[in-house]
Amino acid sequence: MTNPSVTGFSLTRVLDRHVEDVSLPPDYSPPYSVGRNPAGGVWIGLMNGDLASFNGGHASVYHLHFPTQYPTKKIRPIWNITTEAQGNVLAAGTEGLVEKRGEVFHYLTVANGLPCKGFVEAFQRDSHGTLFLFMSCTYISISAAEMERWWSSPGSPLVFKEYGASDGARPAHTYDSPSTAVTSDGRIWFAPSEGALQMIDTEHPIFNRRPPPVAIEALADDGKSFTVQDGTRLPPHLHSLRLDYAGFSFVAPDRMQFRYKLEGHDTEWVDAGTRRQAFYNDLPPGPYRFRVIAANNDGVWNNEGSSISFYVAPTFYQRVWFKVLLGALAALILWLVYLYRLAKATEAVKVRLEERIAERERIARDLHDTFFQGIQGLLLRFNTGTARLPVGEPARPIFVEALEQSDRVMLEGRKLVLDLRETSESSLLEDVLARAGDEFQSLHPAKFKLTVLGETRPLRPSTSTELYSLVREALYNAFRHSQAELIEVELHYTADYMNIKIRDDGRGIDEDVLRERKRAGHWGLPGMCERSEKLGGKLTLWSRKGSGTEVEVSIPATTAYRQPSDSVLPSWLIRWFRPRTSAIG
Repeated sequence: MTNPSVTGFSLTRVLDRHVEDVSLPPDYSPPYSVGRNPAGGVWIGLMNGDLASFNGGHASVYHLHFPTQYPTKKIRPIWNITTEAQGNVLAAGTEGLVEKRGEVFHYLTVANGLPCKGFVEAFQRDSHGTLFLFMSCTYISISAAEMERWWSSPGSPLVFKEYGASDGARPAHTYDSPSTAVTSDGRIWFAPSEGALQMIDTEHPIFNRRPPPVAIEALADDGKSFTVQDGTRLPPHLHSLRLDYAGFSFVAPDRMQFRYKLEGHDTEWVDAGTRRQAFYNDLPPGPYRFRVIAANNDGVWNNEGSSISFYVAPTFYQRVWFKVLLGALAALILWLVYLYRLAKATEAVKVRLEERIAERERIARDLHDTFFQGIQGLLLRFNTGTARLPVGEPARPIFVEALEQSDRVMLEGRKLVLDLRETSESSLLEDVLARAGDEFQSLHPAKFKLTVLGETRPLRPSTSTELYSLVREALYNAFRHSQAELIEVELHYTADYMNIKIRDDGRGIDEDVLRERKRAGHWGLPGMCERSEKLGGKLTLWSRKGSGTEVEVSIPATTAYRQPSDSVLPSWLIRWFRPRTSAIG
């Protein structure tokens, strides 16, 4: 039987009561630990942290690739080695635990959550396959199922149970290879090179089933403390709110775990670990409820925990009335800007209308003073020449008829000039319509009646011009085509609309013309509709055969009436925008 051991830096073998030295290759790092290999030979842990296999004089070295925390440290020995029944090799050292399955190595280190910077002094399995790691600062146990999960996901964190001073353990760093053993009663013994012999009873574990009480102890902000009771009202401008809480356990208070949640701020529970404080920065105003729960050293949670409700008061600019005031102020500013731009646009339209009216007046003056005067002079000379022709002259009747036609043309031209000047100079529609009615009585001897209802208001020049043209067209059609005995015009001034009705008791309009609003070869009705649409109004036409006709046009007040100062701005706003002048001297 072979019984390998390590003495100093030499390897010896005892075989059938004979002791012999075993020489290692000269490039080997000095051996530190040895373990039996059931397949033959031994496993050797080297001082530099590598693992070697020696069998029958043949040696193989495996360079272990721990994610080392000591890249410049040359001595990081392998403390313990063992080969399990499945042929897996476990080795523990200064940087963690390594497991070899076939030719695959997986490393268990601080990256998986090992404490003590991964410094594993020794390890041992119990009868249930649970792996116990003896470390410089604590003892931990990892279940067989957890080890298998770790093997399938080597980078994942471990779930393990920790044994500390509260469990009776006295972990201590050793400078020699510690010894471990498991007895038939399931107890694991650990013999460090220094200190007392220690034991873990794996068959009769102590389990703490009592959930720990939890209490909230303090509520403070920037060093100022507040009363810890429900409904506490906290001042605004909280910069760093601190809540202190505690759990009560006499078994292992240092291994208690906490979770907390601030309802109204947190959507999930915050895992605080062993920390006993919660911090919140710049909480907005409103009601909150802080809850905290705790678990004992064996993971038994007190899900009821403890809670406290409090209210963070708002500053004046965080209050609802202030936000409403800001919204109203913003709306007022936008409204004033809108009115200002509307006033500027209205002023521009007014300027264009005044230019249009001035142009109409200029055209009327030019026609009267230049064109018609010149034509009148030509007609006088033509009339003089015609008078000198003998009565029996064959051409005389032609000249006389031409003179009569010229008189009619001149009359129509003068009427046109009169319309231009009247609609430009007067905004009182009833005056120009009364004259138009009197004029059209020469076409048909019907009785004309004009009625004005409501308080008379001045019209916008452009509206007056379009309405005059529309009503004049309706009157012309009534006098010329209706054969009526009475023709009426009714002007109704209301606060919302300007209504005009033109009625007659004549023969009515053909149904086809009424439906199409158009007579072949005539453009009077389409023109009336177009003018009404241009003013944003509504034109209604009613007629029945033998019962007369009624035309009604309705124009909105904002389009029809001239506003004070032709401005949509209030008078106080006009005064505010108007530049101020000051007297000098």
